[in-house]
Amino acid sequence: MIADSSFLVSLFYNGDPLNKKADAIFNSLGDEKIIMPISVIEETFTVLSYRAGTELALGFLQSTQENKDFLAYYLTPEEWQEIPKLACALKKKLSFADYFVIYLCKKTGEKPLCFDRQLLSILKKP
Repeated sequence: MIADSSFLVSLFYNGDPLNKKADAIFNSLGDEKIIMPISVIEETFTVLSYRAGTELALGFLQSTQENKDFLAYYLTPEEWQEIPKLACALKKKLSFADYFVIYLCKKTGEKPLCFDRQLLSILKKP
């Protein structure tokens, strides 16, 4: 599964309205790995820091580093060229992290862990 920051923020921030839903989804995954694009990790850290403080953001980093079910994903030099191509093709107001999630889901066939309706709508299209 490919994690988006909308899911990760909800999972790690108890004050998020979707926290219980994110917990339920996370607990239902079993041994399935959660792939986190590096830009999603950066975006999640930033949002958590702004919403709840640096301590929670650092706790997010530590938790995902210690839990082997979370895997960081870094773009290869070739993939760096694919994200702008995708952005040119879609022409949507999305963050780089969102385009990265869309790219990885389409490339790998993995499902998204996401609460962002626009991103989910794009991924439903062939």
